[in-house]
Formats: sequence, structure tokens, C-alpha cells
Amino acid sequence: MLASKIFPIGIGTDICQISRIYKNLTSGTGVKFIHRILTPEEYKTPQATNVLRCVYMLQDNVVIKRPFDNLDDPRDPAILKAAQFIAGRFAAKEAAMKAYSIRRVFFRDIVITYERHLTKEPGDENSSTSPQERQESISPDLSPGNSFQPAFQSSPPVAIIKGDDTHEDVYARVSISHDGDYAVAMCLVYLKDPASLPNLDARAEGS
Repeated sequence: MLASKIFPIGIGTDICQISRIYKNLTSGTGVKFIHRILTPEEYKTPQATNVLRCVYMLQDNVVIKRPFDNLDDPRDPAILKAAQFIAGRFAAKEAAMKAYSIRRVFFRDIVITYERHLTKEPGDENSSTSPQERQESISPDLSPGNSFQPAFQSSPPVAIIKGDDTHEDVYARVSISHDGDYAVAMCLVYLKDPASLPNLDARAEGS
């Protein structure tokens, strides 16, 4: 019998090195790396736009010799903060992939948000943006007159694992921590409806 039938809870954990993410963000493909890890729903939020602004600006002004290529140079504080943010999301999504064993999912199949932002039930398409809207405006508005208010976490983080043709969206609990050069995340997801579990009491009575 599958373990998920007896224990319908999936648990996943992951650790990510922040300096490795920092190196990716300061490369010429930093923005492309962000878009590989985050969904449009994530990198277009005010919080992500504010934190990741420095990476977009760095790539817009990129030259052959970048000031952060030399490992002996001090790291840029703004980009380091962006690396910490991405490392946490990276670890959270890897943890969700490990916890959700029903099917194979990828980075852009998972949205990391906060509980306070959950305004619709899984599978509710009416309140979500269309695929075309999600693909438009890939880069945030970096014009000098455009300011963003910082967003602070005031509720637990949540992973939304997007459904497909045969699976509905799934919500999962996520915990993200940073210490030194590492970000660590854990994910807890409920895999099955109780009605789909085996009747262990009946089996016990028949034994």
C-alpha cells in the first residue's frame, strides 16, 4: 500500500545558498533567472518589484566588465537582499515539489504568497488574471517617478500548487528561514481527501 494512503501528509524541505543566487542575479541573465523561478503573479507584486528593482536596473546598464564579478569586492547590499528573497522562494518551491508527490511540478507551477492574499478558492478562474495578462508587462515599471510601498509579512507564507486538466489547485503551508549564507524552507501539504483513505478500522475488525 502506498504510504500516501496511510499518511496523507507530504513533507518537503530544501536549502539554498544565497551567494549562488547572488552570482546568478549579477550575471547578464539575472532577469531571465528571476523569470525562471518566479511566476508573473509573484514578480509583479509590489514586494517583489521593490526588492528586485536593482537586478532589472543592473541588467539595463550591464557592460562587459561588471563591478560585482570580482569575488574580492564587497557585495552590493540591494542585490544581496534580492538574492536572499529569491533564495527563499527557490527553497520554498523545491520543498513544495518534494512534498507534493501526486504529480511532477516545476518552479512556475508554484506560487509563493501569503495567507492574507488568498481571496479565492482553488480552481476559481473568475478572479484570476488571463494567461495573456500574466505574460504582459514582464518587467516592472522602473521609471524614476514610480515608487513602491514596502510590503511586510503579516501572515504565514503559503504555496499554491497550480492544477492541470485533472488536478485542482492545492494550498500548502510553507516556512522560510534565512541564516548566514543559506535560506531554508519546509513545506507541508495535505495529499488526499479523507474519503479516499483506506478503512483501517474495518480492516482491524476483520483481522
